[in-house]
Amino acid sequence: MEQVQSLAEEGNRIEVVVTSTAEDAVRLAISNKFDAIVMDVNFGAGKMDGITAVRLMRSEGIRSRICVHTSNASQYSLDAALQAGADAFVPKPMTREALTSVIS
Repeated sequence: MEQVQSLAEEGNRIEVVVTSTAEDAVRLAISNKFDAIVMDVNFGAGKMDGITAVRLMRSEGIRSRICVHTSNASQYSLDAALQAGADAFVPKPMTREALTSVIS
């Protein structure tokens, strides 16, 4: 969130929507048109993980750029994210440069 705040303070037009569950993220993606979605793999609440949410968003026709963000930077996580339909995979911590490339 610090990287997003920094970009916003520089005059970039950024609106951030935060959810606590992957289920809520899917509902919001269906009912809104986002330029970019940064999806964590592991949500603390809810029953759905981020990879499943990405797959569901794509099956619902969501065309937003989706970046999967996780502390587990394994090849398995990368492959799973890309197979689900993610456009990018960025391990934690996300740098400002990585965030800028995702939302550009």
